[in-house]
Amino acid sequence: SYGVLAELGLIHDWLNQYIVGNLYARFGYNFGFDLTEQIAGTDYINMNFDGHLVLNPGYSLTAQKRIYPSAWFQMRPYATVGIEYDVLGTPDTMQYKFAQVSRWTDYDIEIDPLWAIGGVGIEFLGVNGWHVGIGYRYQYNATIQAHKINLSAMYRF
Repeated sequence: SYGVLAELGLIHDWLNQYIVGNLYARFGYNFGFDLTEQIAGTDYINMNFDGHLVLNPGYSLTAQKRIYPSAWFQMRPYATVGIEYDVLGTPDTMQYKFAQVSRWTDYDIEIDPLWAIGGVGIEFLGVNGWHVGIGYRYQYNATIQAHKINLSAMYRF
């Protein structure tokens, strides 16, 4: 499964940048997935989940510490907690079929649109414009738990 998302937000500073608030809206497209499980070379189950548009407003608080090993470089470890709401929702059905069955069956699903989020990571920033980072993000609601690893790289000029 993969998606293309963008985020637009308003960041505000609390406690001299040790705590930063972020009011945001994430939008884009999740392309869904196709999954096939096999036993002894024969399909046992196939699943198909359609792609869908994503619009998730949210708010998060990030505790961070800027560490300056030199005048040209800084490290920024962080921890984040927050909430977001899936306005458009996910598709309400998934399709599946077992073994050699040729007909797809609809499986009704309901996914809670309110998510609790948390994460940790570290970013490395150079005065020359490079910014790279790695992070872990955990998302939870009454239906699903999601674990995500984020890698980022950018160059500012």
